[in-house]
Amino acid sequence: MNQDKMNFDEKTSIKRQNNKKPPLIILSGPTAVGKTKLSIALAKAVGGEIVSADSMQVYRHMDIGSAKITAAEMQGVPHHMIDILDPWEEFSVALFKEKCQQCLSGIYARGHIPIVTGGTGFYVQALLRDIDFGSGEESALSAERNPSPKASESDVPGSGPAESGAYRARLEALAAEKGPEYLHAMLQEADPASAEAIHPNNQKRVIRALEFFHLTGEPISRHNEREREKEPAYNACYFVLNDLRERIYERIDLRVDEMLRQGLVKEVERLREMGCHRGMISMQGLGYKEILAYLEGETTLEEAAETIKRDTRHFAKRQLTWFRREKDVIWINKNELSYDEDKIMEFMLKELQARGILPAGQDRKPRAPSLYVFSGPCGCGKTTLTNAWARKLVNEGKRRQVYVIHGDDFHAGFVEPDRKGAFFEDDQAADFCEWPEILKFNWECILDTAGRALAWGLDVAVDYVVEDELAQLQQLTVTHHAQLYYIVLTAENETIRQRIALRGDVELTERALFLKDKLDHMAENQGHLYDNTDKTVEQMLAELEIEKFLLSAKMISGTPQVNGSETLRGYDMHKEGC
Repeated sequence: MNQDKMNFDEKTSIKRQNNKKPPLIILSGPTAVGKTKLSIALAKAVGGEIVSADSMQVYRHMDIGSAKITAAEMQGVPHHMIDILDPWEEFSVALFKEKCQQCLSGIYARGHIPIVTGGTGFYVQALLRDIDFGSGEESALSAERNPSPKASESDVPGSGPAESGAYRARLEALAAEKGPEYLHAMLQEADPASAEAIHPNNQKRVIRALEFFHLTGEPISRHNEREREKEPAYNACYFVLNDLRERIYERIDLRVDEMLRQGLVKEVERLREMGCHRGMISMQGLGYKEILAYLEGETTLEEAAETIKRDTRHFAKRQLTWFRREKDVIWINKNELSYDEDKIMEFMLKELQARGILPAGQDRKPRAPSLYVFSGPCGCGKTTLTNAWARKLVNEGKRRQVYVIHGDDFHAGFVEPDRKGAFFEDDQAADFCEWPEILKFNWECILDTAGRALAWGLDVAVDYVVEDELAQLQQLTVTHHAQLYYIVLTAENETIRQRIALRGDVELTERALFLKDKLDHMAENQGHLYDNTDKTVEQMLAELEIEKFLLSAKMISGTPQVNGSETLRGYDMHKEGC
C-alpha cells in the first residue's frame, strides 16, 4: 500500500512538472502503417494542428514519391512543414527544428495542440529533446554557410570553417574516386555505432559523421546518445503506431504500385527537366533515386519498382529499430486493438488525459470555430452589426480573434471607367464581366476566404445578402466542423428608407424593400429573423441571444445541419477540426 502511495505521489509530481511545459503530441511509426489517417482523426478530436516530421514532404513538386498528403485528405486540419522548400534546396535536422519551433509558437498562440506526425525519428527527437546542434552533427555542415562564434569549432584547434570545408571536400573526392563503400569503411573504423545506423549509400550522413569525428575527436554516436538523455522540452505524449510486419510490408508493396499508377515516373521526369539530379539531397529519397536510375537506362522499370519495395521494407525495419531505442514511447499495436479505430482513439485520449495534455474526462476540445452570418437587405444595419459583434466577442475575451468579411469588399474591387463605352468594340462587350459574373466571383471569394479562416480555427463573421447560398454555407461549416449562426436582419419599411437616405443611396431603396420582403418570407429564414427597427447598435448587442440563431437541424438542399441540442456525427460543441 505504501509503495502504491509513493508511486502515485511520484506520478503526480511528474505530471505537475510536465504541466509547466507546453503540450506536444507525437505520432510516429514505420512508413505505410497508417499515420496520416490517424493523425487527422486525432487532430479533430483534440483541436490540433499537424506538423509534418517527414524529411521528403518538405519539398515542393515531390508529391507522389513522398506519399504527400493531399488537400482533400487534410479535411480542413491545418498542416505545417509541407511544401516549404524547392528540391534543390538543402534540408537538415537543424533546419527542421528551427522551422518547426516557429510553427509551434503560432499553434500555441491560437490555443491549439501541435501534433508532430511522421516517421523521421531523428527529427522528432531533435524537437522533443531540444537537441543542440551548435556543437553537433549539423554544425559540421553549416560552418561555412552560417559561421557563428557559438559553434564549437573554436574549441578545437585547426577546426574552423576553412578546415571543415577542406576536409569535407577531400571526403567527397574520395567518394567520387572509390565509391561510398570506401567512406563507410572509414566510418566503421572511426565510429562503429554510426556505421551500423547509417546506410552506406547515405553519403551525406556518412560524411557528416566522419567530419564530426575529424573536428571533435569524438564519435557523433556518443554525442547523439548524450543528447538523447536530455529531458524532453515539452509535456509530450509520444505515440508509435505499429502493425504486424507482414501487414506493413504488404502495405508498402501496394503503396509503391499505387505510386507508379499515379505517375511517379512522370513526376521524376519533370524534376529532371527542372534540373534536379541524384546529387541533391531531395533526389536521394526512396522512390526518386531508383526511378532516376531507370530513366538513365541503368535498370528496367520492373527492377526499379522491386528495388523501391525492398529498400522501403528495409527502411521500415530501421525505423522500428530507432523507435525501440527511444524512451517513454507509447506503442499502439493495431492488431492488439483489433484494428478498431474507435478503440485506438479511446486509448490515445486516455493517455493524453493521464499526462495532463487533455483534462481528465474530456474527450474533445470544447470549442469549435464559429461562422456568424448576418444577412438582410440594404439599410438593415448588417455591416454595422457584424463589426460590432466581432468586437464584442474579442473585447469580452470570448475569442482571441475574429475574422470579418464584408460581402461588398470583393465586388468593390472591380474598378470600372465612368464611360462604359470604353468596354465595347464594334458594339460587342470586350473584357467586361457582367454583374451576375461579378456576384458569382464575389461569392466564391467569400467562401474561399471564410474556409481558410475556419481551417485555422478562427471565428468568422460575414455580412452578405444570403438568397440561394445557405446550403453552401452549411456545407462549409460541415467541412470545417464549425458552428453556423445565421441571423437575418429586418426592419420596418420606413426605418429602411430612412437609413438608406442617410447613406445617400436613395436609388437602392426599391431593391432593398424587394429583398426585405423576399428574405422575410423565405422558409429557411423563419426562426432566424431579427427585427432591429429603431434600435441602436448597443441595444442590438445587448438583446441578441446568439444561441437562438444556431442553424436548426433540418435539410437545406439535401445538406444536414447542426442543431444546438443535437449533434452532427456526434461532434456537437466539440472542436473536431482546426
